[in-house]
Amino acid sequence: METAAKIIVGQESIDYFDKFVEDWKARGGNKAIDEATQWYQKNKK
Repeated sequence: METAAKIIVGQESIDYFDKFVEDWKARGGNKAIDEATQWYQKNKK
């Protein structure tokens, strides 16, 4: 949320979001996506 707020108020450029996502994925973001996807597939109606 902090990154989004910084972009919205102009403290960071929109291009900063790509760097944020890259860093997040490097810290395990893809694992979080995989776990959420597995949960969704198991629990969707």
